Amino acid sequence: MRRAPIPPIPAALAAVLAAASALPPPAVAAEARKAGSTQTMNGTASALEGDVLSLNGTRIRLSGIDAPDLGQTCNIGGGREYDCGEVARRTLAAILDGRQIECILSGPAASDGMRSGSCRSEGKSIAGAMVVRGWAFAAIKLSHEFVALQATAQSRKAGMWAGRVDAPWVWRSLKLQKDQ
Repeated sequence: MRRAPIPPIPAALAAVLAAASALPPPAVAAEARKAGSTQTMNGTASALEGDVLSLNGTRIRLSGIDAPDLGQTCNIGGGREYDCGEVARRTLAAILDGRQIECILSGPAASDGMRSGSCRSEGKSIAGAMVVRGWAFAAIKLSHEFVALQATAQSRKAGMWAGRVDAPWVWRSLKLQKDQ
């Protein structure tokens, strides 16, 4: 399978990415490893949402990030809206693109079978790649691991930061209120 070329990145961003790729998995995964409740999975994955992938039939939510939900709209300016959740899903699909990944799953599966995990490809954090491209928020209430990458994406107006976006947790709350 032929991979699309990855455009060059500025030296300052390359330094941030290099530092981020050297970081250990999120604290949640590290704590779970200490407690002996982790599982490691390897293989190729597919993107289900901007922060959820499927690996060997297991749905995995990427730890430390929250991407726009499918159907969530963002504004690019001039009143033009787009489905930023779908763009986030396609971005994750491009990052995965048949590459071998390793996920360290932590804790038990949720009632719907979803697992939480820290996933890497070629030694680099997949969640970090989503944040620095501007298609996921750092989930600050869960981890501060991706805060610097989010600041970089915001300053570059990368991805959804090029326009107006509601944090996914705000969008979900507003959607719930509207549906009631």
